[in-house]
Amino acid sequence: MTQLPAQGYFYPYDSIDELYAEKQPPEFGRLSSVWKLDLPNWRFFHARTKEDIPESWTEPEFDDDSWDLINVPSVWQMQGYGYPSELVYEKNALLSKKTSKLQQRLADDAGMENTNDYGLYRVWVNLPEQFIHRFVYFVSDGIVGHYSISINGKHISSSRSTFSTTKCLLNEALHEGANLISIAVRRFDMRMEKGRLKKNVRAQGAFGFSGLFRLPYLIAESDVEISSVRLFSSFLTDTLAKDVVPKTALVSSLYRSDNDDQLTDREKEILSDAEIRRDAGLNVEVELFNHLPYDVQVTINCRLMEARDEYDLYNLPEHRLSQRKELSDTIPKEGVKIMGTEFYAKLVLPWTDQTPNLYDLIIEVRNNKDEVICVKKQRFGFRTITYSESIIHINDVAVPIHGVKYYEFDPEDGISVPLERFRQDILMMKSANINTIYVVHHPTDSKFFDLCDEYGMYVILQSAAAVLPQTVYSLINHPCIIMWSMTGKRFEENAYLDVKQRINAFDAKRPLYCEIDKTGTVSDMPPFPNNAGMIFGEWCDLCINRRYLKSKLKEDKVLFESILARPRREEDTMDLKYIHQGDLVEYSEQIGVSIAQGIVDANRRPHPIFFEVKKQCEGIKIFSSAEDPSSLNVHNVLQFGATPSIELKWQLLIGGVRLTGGSGIVPPIPAMGNRAMQFPFKVGDFLTSAWAQQYPKAVEVYNQAVCKELLLDIRLTLEKDSLYARAGFELAFYQQVLVDEVCDPNEKDDAVGSVAEDGSIQIIDASALESSLILDEKKPAVQMLTSPAFLYAQTKHVRYGFSRHEGGLCSVKIEGKEYFDGLLEPSFYRAASNIDRADKSYVLSQTVFSHETDWRTIQGEIRFIGSFYEMDGDDFHLICKYTSNGMKGPILVHYRVKPDGRLMATIEFVPKFDLVRYGFRVPIDSRTHIGWYGRGNGESYVDRKESQRIGWFTSLDSPLYHEYARPSENGAHADTKYLLLQLDDIKGLAIKKNKMDPFSFSCLPYMPEDLDDCSHQELIESDGRTHLYLDFYMKGIERGPDVLDRHKVAKNVRYEETIEFAPKL
Repeated sequence: MTQLPAQGYFYPYDSIDELYAEKQPPEFGRLSSVWKLDLPNWRFFHARTKEDIPESWTEPEFDDDSWDLINVPSVWQMQGYGYPSELVYEKNALLSKKTSKLQQRLADDAGMENTNDYGLYRVWVNLPEQFIHRFVYFVSDGIVGHYSISINGKHISSSRSTFSTTKCLLNEALHEGANLISIAVRRFDMRMEKGRLKKNVRAQGAFGFSGLFRLPYLIAESDVEISSVRLFSSFLTDTLAKDVVPKTALVSSLYRSDNDDQLTDREKEILSDAEIRRDAGLNVEVELFNHLPYDVQVTINCRLMEARDEYDLYNLPEHRLSQRKELSDTIPKEGVKIMGTEFYAKLVLPWTDQTPNLYDLIIEVRNNKDEVICVKKQRFGFRTITYSESIIHINDVAVPIHGVKYYEFDPEDGISVPLERFRQDILMMKSANINTIYVVHHPTDSKFFDLCDEYGMYVILQSAAAVLPQTVYSLINHPCIIMWSMTGKRFEENAYLDVKQRINAFDAKRPLYCEIDKTGTVSDMPPFPNNAGMIFGEWCDLCINRRYLKSKLKEDKVLFESILARPRREEDTMDLKYIHQGDLVEYSEQIGVSIAQGIVDANRRPHPIFFEVKKQCEGIKIFSSAEDPSSLNVHNVLQFGATPSIELKWQLLIGGVRLTGGSGIVPPIPAMGNRAMQFPFKVGDFLTSAWAQQYPKAVEVYNQAVCKELLLDIRLTLEKDSLYARAGFELAFYQQVLVDEVCDPNEKDDAVGSVAEDGSIQIIDASALESSLILDEKKPAVQMLTSPAFLYAQTKHVRYGFSRHEGGLCSVKIEGKEYFDGLLEPSFYRAASNIDRADKSYVLSQTVFSHETDWRTIQGEIRFIGSFYEMDGDDFHLICKYTSNGMKGPILVHYRVKPDGRLMATIEFVPKFDLVRYGFRVPIDSRTHIGWYGRGNGESYVDRKESQRIGWFTSLDSPLYHEYARPSENGAHADTKYLLLQLDDIKGLAIKKNKMDPFSFSCLPYMPEDLDDCSHQELIESDGRTHLYLDFYMKGIERGPDVLDRHKVAKNVRYEETIEFAPKL
């Protein structure tokens, strides 16, 4: 018997009264049914080879007392029986050009304990008499691996992996009382390919996991079974609505008490959210299957209920329905009949991502004696989809796609993802303003789509072309699904067109997306990014919780011992956090393989890219007037639904120090609406010293500020808790530099302020005070001291030390405290990012940025070849010369120490190859506190910085290093204008460029070489120092071609940049 497609969680009931017996229904309205039996507890045996499978194990007489107990849903690899075969998004996507065919084959086989690896499941089910007299199906939402089902020793069905709901009829092998269900799951699939049986086929997106990874259950259907229902909604024009919709919306309606005859029926009826309600049509097709050996005449009745978290059982929110024709017909014996009509409802609530309103259609089937045969319920939403010129329209409104790729994965459960993990993912996406989830490779659990329906999230659903029609059949009624997508190992146009034709016959509303279609003959959409929007990348890391998996191993087992072609490693016995792709395979390259790294880590801790995505997808935008920067408009750019109540906090900052500000509540802004705001300042006032008369703290703030630019900073936060975030959560921020340099208020004396300041805003702590930089007005000459190993240039408060043997600045002492812990050197090398390692052209003994050179090798082979020093007037000069194979001519570093204590370090060079970065690197005291004016508080790069606001930040409350599962480049801070190193609360070393030009810095506990050489964070051995990198240029962290073109620093060009050091007391 074959597996039949089925609709998920489509349970039978005996009467409508069962559906509304309780005020508070279960989540998703999934009421328990007496005709459904879950199967969560099984006996399990892991057979490493086919020969290890016990004889007659499917027979009832077989003794399985020695077998392990296992709970499903689960995959057996996460229960201590083996490992996944790969933790990568796309198979073989991460192999470099240098990888040999043998290594590729070993990588393919890694993780396979044996090609005949089996999981055997047995469970006894006690079936009451009433079950046996109905038609009992075994239903599964997902089994990964080729499997076969037996009942009481009789083989019933075999199938390849299934990822959407299927069912098979069991009656021929069942009897009243105890029944044995046995399932054998082969780790990998088998399928016919070009007339030959192909074994060891891996299900895409399963990562080598196997088992009953979604909960199976039994369903007992009635004699006439409601097999499925298809629902398609539409919104009616006013003209059509007048003729077909009922006069009132709800069966039990409330009306206005006045008797104004001018009001229409629509206006008299009291309805919540009346402003967004619309008259709608609902096309209903019900598929019935008659199990009986004779014809049956039936009538179908339908009722429409608004889905609620709580019901008034005496006043249900039922909509009146009118219908085009009655649903009454005869179902042939042992046959199928599809019955359909169109219903009309008045003033329903549309479904969108911002207004996820849901309804329940109750379907009741009666016989010719008016007896109830069966009742079922289908949850859905009134939502229409159209598309033109690759733009998606939801309910006739163009909606941009802001999406992520989603792989069903949990660090402790593999692809058997718990409901709360799904919920966490969706709420995090909502908080980042992501509105679309591109479910890749196969459909997730039906509960995931229920959550998307409930919270409001659009879904593009991908499935293999061969099984996509089955997927569409199972999940067609979810309003969240706005597009189908099909994939395969290769694009076969004729076969794909045939699949598309079958899908369109079943669902002609949704567009079809085929990412591998380069011709446009099958796909209704070009590859993303396109006019419809963009997909930002994969959602989460594919990493396993190592400690959890280790706890599941048997006492005589150790990690990875059963993986073929993988030698033992020293770190296998170490207490590390994760297992990732680098642990499952063995490569000879130095830096190692890329891992599957997403927008959040496996435990859903955001990576820095998360905040960049959030910024790009903001649903609230602020725009200023070109004529008057103090006049701004707050726009709700979302297509549906008003904004929540928002608290707006604003500040005027000078160099990160708060001058004035305030706060207030912004009432809800309707969809696509805006609210104008006038702020109490005039930009022109800051161009003269007159602004000191308006602000009491003008002189104090100006003197404190390390940078004299005037910045408007606005934060928009939730006033109250929402579904996805707590009160105070930042929805959006806006910053604008109003004046590059404000006029010095000290030019006029006795400036008395007249404007009171709102004390509800906290002042940003900017302890780096430019006024306290040491400037000796007598300009004494710099004192030069020498020794066999060092040169010293000393001023009143600072002494700079230079190494004669290694060249360059090696010591900065300010009033006896040493800030450097090593040598200041030219810097041209950074650690690889995970995206670098994922590039197919990335040869791991070279860098991704040039096929001709290796900047790590170049960095390590830079050699100091000599120096020259002199006094030029009052200034001390030292020129250091370095040789490098990566440069045309020498690298020159020119140090100039001024009598006021400032030191200027200038680097000059001509590279032979395209650059990764250039600047300086130096170890500093690990106790040093860091403060900076620039972007923070998270990391920022030239191509990924808009999510980081401008202000004053410190290492006490800002992360300087981000831990990835596989250590990678991280921690840069672009657009820095002022950097302060402090060993106490007062003194410090200030670093900046001339004219406050921006630069980038990183301050990390490790060197880039350490990050490249270690596959896990715990394996990095710190040298106890903090490593400071001062960059004039850093390549973008992303790898798009537009990024490489826009931010490229070319070879064969002379570069010269200067950084300034100065003591601060």
